[in-house]
Amino acid sequence: MTPLSGDWHGLPPLLIHAGEDEILRDDAVRMTAAAKAAGLDGRLEVYPRMWHVWQLNLALPQARQSLDEIAQFLAAHLTATSPPAWHDGVAPAAPKAPAGPWPEPIASAPGSPAR
Repeated sequence: MTPLSGDWHGLPPLLIHAGEDEILRDDAVRMTAAAKAAGLDGRLEVYPRMWHVWQLNLALPQARQSLDEIAQFLAAHLTATSPPAWHDGVAPAAPKAPAGPWPEPIASAPGSPAR
């Protein structure tokens, strides 16, 4: 299953960051094309010589640049006074925890020292 085969109509604006050297770069290109074909505001930024999830390495200037661009994108598209068109303004209900009784935890596995 892939998001590429789904219905992209009515989704919010899309920003995708991909590294030039990452294995999912071509998927990012295809996703951006699918979003634009559905009439979405889709933008792809490919960072030269970067790998998958390079943003985790905050010592890289490219990581900080990517995260700053994401923050600017979110700030430009989300406001407290005007929820996105795809949002109905109602928070989904939290799932309820299944009813007990719960099994007692195992104190220790057979043959292991008691705790």
